[in-house]
Amino acid sequence: MNSTLMNRTTLIIPGLMTLLLCGIIYLTYHLEERATLRTEIIAVGKGYGYHIVHDNKVLIKQVSIPAVQGSIPFSTKKDAEKTAGLIIDKILKAEDPRITIADLEAMKIDIPQVEHNTE
Repeated sequence: MNSTLMNRTTLIIPGLMTLLLCGIIYLTYHLEERATLRTEIIAVGKGYGYHIVHDNKVLIKQVSIPAVQGSIPFSTKKDAEKTAGLIIDKILKAEDPRITIADLEAMKIDIPQVEHNTE
């Protein structure tokens, strides 16, 4: 083996090991932080809501679909879980955790129509 190839190998291997170690540290930290926030799906009337919990304390109690006028619960547990998951993702990215109608539509959340009394 010539010395140029040996020098490259000597530099590449520690560089790759450093990148791998940094990746492992980042993922470990990110997963630990995510583990501190969790979702609890709750029954609300004829539907579902959710709690976002940190260290056994409820940070967010959502009993209706956010961004929708009125107090309409989610139709399914899955819809409540998807919405709570998006909020947790936004919190972990240091983004505004508010949910918009566009967010709900992108997740294909079922939004029941409110019946209005026309009398």
